[in-house]
Amino acid sequence: MTPITYPGPLMRPVPTFSMDIPVDWVVTEFPNALFLISTLLEPDAGGPWSNVIVRHERVLPSVSLESYSAWTWQSLVADFPDAVIKESVHIQFACLHLLRDAEVHWPTDKDLAARIDSFVFGPDTEHPTRDLFQFTWLNPSAAGDERKLIYVDMLRSIRFDAKGVESGD
Repeated sequence: MTPITYPGPLMRPVPTFSMDIPVDWVVTEFPNALFLISTLLEPDAGGPWSNVIVRHERVLPSVSLESYSAWTWQSLVADFPDAVIKESVHIQFACLHLLRDAEVHWPTDKDLAARIDSFVFGPDTEHPTRDLFQFTWLNPSAAGDERKLIYVDMLRSIRFDAKGVESGD
């Protein structure tokens, strides 16, 4: 047997990145995600809540933002059959984002929620896969569209640090 270490030269870590969040939001762990950013730790604690779930996947170089968005849409519709896409658009910040704006009905009540998914590739590497990040914003539709500006500001602030990506340092 030969020991291996993760991360290492052949098994790189998730690329380092930074982003700005509102000062009164919290960051916590979340299942099947890198982390969750939220106005409240528990959405059912009452009051208007918003959250952003940050996920990471390794994908083949042939995967595009559009094809990944289509794949995740199928998964979303399986969970929320009444989901409707309001808009899908590319936005160039420090990185190119594909934003998909949708509305979903919560299964527990009749309230509508806005769900905006942003898909973005991490820094290019010499590895056989690409880093793809998904930032999923959920917000009660009744809270109004002005909250979308908070999410857009968070996306605008994302900066990847390519230093250490190749070596795993």
